[in-house]
Amino acid sequence: MGSSGHSESTDRHASPVHLSRCGILVVDALTHAILQANPDARALLTNDSSANPKNWLDSFHPEDRERLLSHIEKISSGHSDHETLTCRQASAPGDLLTRLEMMPLNHRGTKPTSLLVCLQDAKPSGNQENPSPSEWALLSRFVSESPATLAMLDRDMNYLAVSERWLSDHQLEGKSLVGKSHYDTFPNLPEKWKEEHQRALQGESIHMEDEPLLRKSGKIKWLHRDIRPWRTAANEIGGILIFSEDVTAKKNAEDALQYSEFRYRGVIEAASDGFVMANMQGSVLASNHAYARLSGYSEDELMKMQVAELEAHEGRNEILRRMRQIMKQGHACFETVHRRKDGTTFPVEISASFVPSMGGVVFAFIRDITDRKFAEVQIASYVRKIEKFTEDTLKAVSTMVEHRDPYTAGHERRVGILSADIARELGFSEKRCNDLKLVSHVHDIGKIGIPSEILTKPGKLTPLEYQMVQTHVEKGYEILKDVQFTMPIAEIIYQHHERMNGSGYPRRLKGDEILQEARILAVSDVVESMMSHRPYRPAHGQEKALQEIEENAGLLYDPDVVAACLNLFRVKGYSASNLN
Repeated sequence: MGSSGHSESTDRHASPVHLSRCGILVVDALTHAILQANPDARALLTNDSSANPKNWLDSFHPEDRERLLSHIEKISSGHSDHETLTCRQASAPGDLLTRLEMMPLNHRGTKPTSLLVCLQDAKPSGNQENPSPSEWALLSRFVSESPATLAMLDRDMNYLAVSERWLSDHQLEGKSLVGKSHYDTFPNLPEKWKEEHQRALQGESIHMEDEPLLRKSGKIKWLHRDIRPWRTAANEIGGILIFSEDVTAKKNAEDALQYSEFRYRGVIEAASDGFVMANMQGSVLASNHAYARLSGYSEDELMKMQVAELEAHEGRNEILRRMRQIMKQGHACFETVHRRKDGTTFPVEISASFVPSMGGVVFAFIRDITDRKFAEVQIASYVRKIEKFTEDTLKAVSTMVEHRDPYTAGHERRVGILSADIARELGFSEKRCNDLKLVSHVHDIGKIGIPSEILTKPGKLTPLEYQMVQTHVEKGYEILKDVQFTMPIAEIIYQHHERMNGSGYPRRLKGDEILQEARILAVSDVVESMMSHRPYRPAHGQEKALQEIEENAGLLYDPDVVAACLNLFRVKGYSASNLN
């Protein structure tokens, strides 16, 4: 380093601590603010040993201040571990010179967080080779009150001073170490560390990170260590300074995170489903091999993409809105469509979870459901064929019944139409309405077992004949009881002549004992029958039929079903023509 008219040195083996009258500062490496100062430092800078200067750099001549800042920057940036220079004081630039020695403290990675600055009058008087008792007291006090884990030892590795942090970090609270051997205090020190002490006593400065120390309990303690020589006023090495920082908690956390990441990466890569991690801005942060194969992109390409570029249907705003919902709910599962690198699309099922760490990210497991979607289409087609076959079969059976009783031809079909329309009024799904319509088509299937001469008799039936006709519901139940359908077809047919007050047949069920579909079928059957011609009577007409169910609502018929039927005819203009 150049001199610029004043004595400077860059001897990297020199130490900032001299056992003479010495001002000592600990300053922030970034802001240069004073963190700690001894009385001699305050006296040299302000002529008042009880007051800290507002800005200690202002105590020096402006021309020297630029050089001082450049030396500080070298240490703060990690490019130097020791700087020495002499500066003129601003108050008397021609008469007062101050020698400054600086070294880094409290490393975080490659850069220090604070600096140790030693100040000395460049024109000392008298013999300063050995410190006075008061100077020893000041130096000991500085070391003991230092916020760092700091120990000062002589050439025989006996303690001269230690900080309170040194005692607490090494579980030595309440013990006096001054005059005791470092090696007696720590008998299990690695030989490597002892060799480093000897190298420092020869003038070398040593910095080590993540050094393990086996404690008496058998547990490992991890340390960052700085070992530097200190020199007497005669520039002879008087011993070493040891700065250490216990980073066990940090190291354990890093190891746990590394292990967790290892397990996470192993699980993710072993997964057969695709995986994408994205931040809340929609940028892809990570992916796995499985998704790279699905999408046709490499993992490096995916790392440069937005989730919106993978989506085939949703835009960026929709995706970000969905991600905010996932953050709020914690988890979501949904289906969407992704686009491959070649432009083709494929359906996916995504199971996504919000992870608060790393600034908030979304983990998404992505499954290609192309085969499932194809199977669903095939199954739906098969179901439609089965339903069509069932419908055609029931219609064929209905036609067969009508051939047995030509006077009631079309009755079951018309009852089916009216039943489905009443069900819609009650809020049934379209599928349920259509199924009820099919059931209604065969509600009189049991009449197959009734003699045709009774079914077609033009006059009034005898009591015995009427009892025979009533058995058609039981016969219908027996015919259809083993048929698998979307609703209990046999039981509905069995109940369609039951009444709300228990006066119906064949089991005299009442109220909620009767299925809702059977209650609808009962009203539809009565209304259509009264509106139609029979061989033994003329048609009663629409109004007479409506009057019948209105007067007996709640007594014979379900009042809700009656209300829905009346609403169709009287409010919506429904008529017999709707049943053809």
